Amino acid sequence: MSSDSPDTRQTVWGGNVVAFRRPHARGTGLRPEPTLCLDAAMLTQPPLGVQQALATHPMEPPLSSLNPEAYSDYERLYPHGRWILGGGTKILFNRKKQPLFIWRPFVRKPERCAPPPVLHTIAHRRPRLASEDRFYRDPGAIGREALWHALETILDAWERGDRAAADAVEEWVLGKHRVYLELSRAYREDLGDAHK
Repeated sequence: MSSDSPDTRQTVWGGNVVAFRRPHARGTGLRPEPTLCLDAAMLTQPPLGVQQALATHPMEPPLSSLNPEAYSDYERLYPHGRWILGGGTKILFNRKKQPLFIWRPFVRKPERCAPPPVLHTIAHRRPRLASEDRFYRDPGAIGREALWHALETILDAWERGDRAAADAVEEWVLGKHRVYLELSRAYREDLGDAHK
């Protein structure tokens, strides 16, 4: 690649997503700062199965109208990620790493977990995990209101025992979060290279 061509990243989600490092202007020796574009990570244009699941659960009220206490309820009551255990059991957990639901294999509906009286993590009591996935790190980076709508839809699908809707929306949100992490990592690398 010549020094005048932009450095683009080929990724698993396909194509040249964003040019992080711009070519420097000839003769100046200065390069503009790398820019971070999170368009590929935004929760927009969901696939059909996700659109159908989101349509079954309209979001009310808009997150922007929530007071700080209600926002802290979102963090306590809404899913932040999921654990999958070796036997296929799935556990939906909140931002405090407290389980919300447990969905065992071959069971039609998941079990709701009672909220613990004291806020604590269960990291030391967790059985062996096959995977641990988070739905988001920074809600604003991928679209705050769209994220909370997706999380409400996931929670609603778990409550109803709708495994297909839950899986579709979970995988969509997890995929967007992976894109966000990859773009952020690549940006930090390029920012470090720009300051060398």
